[in-house]
Amino acid sequence: MTLHAHRLKLNIFYSLKKDAYEKEIHKLLSEAKVLDHTKNPCEDSFIPDTEGKIYLMYIRMDQEADFTTWTQLAKCLHIWDLDVRGNHKGMWRLFRKKNHLLVVGTPSSPYSAKKPASIIPIYIEPPPKEDVELN
Repeated sequence: MTLHAHRLKLNIFYSLKKDAYEKEIHKLLSEAKVLDHTKNPCEDSFIPDTEGKIYLMYIRMDQEADFTTWTQLAKCLHIWDLDVRGNHKGMWRLFRKKNHLLVVGTPSSPYSAKKPASIIPIYIEPPPKEDVELN
């Protein structure tokens, strides 16, 4: 293995460590463009037709275990929605339409502290539960 390849391997490993990951998240958040929260996040037009951009959306997440909106958002994005996976401190990182998408649960996530005051977190209510008759 060349010295360059060895250094590259170490850099990739280092980026997985806690402090480096937090630094990367804060960098992404500072560079991200907040999406239009008046639009329906389930519509294809919610995320612009661009490539290589970083977008940010805030969803309602009143407490650490409040996944109501996340579950509904996962359903409409056609991603895993049977249980909650892949969140880091109430934030999810996705790639949609060749763009980086950060989804921050507000106010539960510490990353929601950077939310502009004018942005109202998106809330998607679950469909009503159907009454099941027992025979």
